[in-house]
Amino acid sequence: MRDEPGGIELSFEASEPLEKISERLTAAGFATEPIVDEAFGRSLGATDPDGVRVQVNEHDRELYISGAAG
Repeated sequence: MRDEPGGIELSFEASEPLEKISERLTAAGFATEPIVDEAFGRSLGATDPDGVRVQVNEHDRELYISGAAG
């Protein structure tokens, strides 16, 4: 849906492990994708039963600290 004109994707930042969020989303009927390592931390993609895509990000603050010292 996100590639369609007028499509929407919601993005959130997590304060808990993505594995727990993935379990809850799956239980609520979302189709979840594998957790992916990103330059900022990790992300989880999911699609709700109506086709709306959601992305949940887990930021690794250590990546910012080590990058800033650089």
